[in-house]
Amino acid sequence: MPIVTPEKIRTPAGDDSYALTADMRRMAESINHVVPVANISARTAVVQALEAAGRSPSAADPLIVDREDAPALGHLERTQDGTNWETVWTEVGRTYTMEAAGGGNLTLGWTEATNPARLDLPPGRYLVVVMLNLSLSAGAVVRIESHLFEGAAGLGVGQQAVEAVETIGSTTSRTQDFTRLVTIAGNPGSLRVQTRTTQLSGTQGRGTQSLTAIRLPG
Repeated sequence: MPIVTPEKIRTPAGDDSYALTADMRRMAESINHVVPVANISARTAVVQALEAAGRSPSAADPLIVDREDAPALGHLERTQDGTNWETVWTEVGRTYTMEAAGGGNLTLGWTEATNPARLDLPPGRYLVVVMLNLSLSAGAVVRIESHLFEGAAGLGVGQQAVEAVETIGSTTSRTQDFTRLVTIAGNPGSLRVQTRTTQLSGTQGRGTQSLTAIRLPG
């Protein structure tokens, strides 16, 4: 009878008959390792090969792949049935950008920074922290709003920061930061922040931005 190690690797017992090729193959098959694949088609081919060999992925013997073309921070994927996949995520994603002074890209409508902070995330629930530094020149800005977007869609009421700003007579800066619970539906979802002003005059722009996302269970 073979011996199964605590790591669940199958090895021959001392009294087993010797068959080098067969024994090495069985031992290799018992090792649950990460399989590198280039894309979803290659991932499917691995599943089909396992099924053809009578070793379909299961709860007791899951398949884990490292998919080269997956979004950043989401390359490890796991399946227990060969059809449904979950991302083994690295838990935290961060992005940070810095623009030249000003930038002049804030308008009455929602706009993205010329050098945006953006996270491409697998589907899931995230706690997202947004930090912005806004440079304002002399003008009549009375309010600044910052909002989280996924693709072309805003992420709903409560996902934005609103700050009243007094009429200013010289260049100044304002910092906005907010934390929100966000559900990413796309695969991947491109999460970014957009900002707008009211009663625009003068020049407004963003200096620094950062987005931090922590994946939550469920």
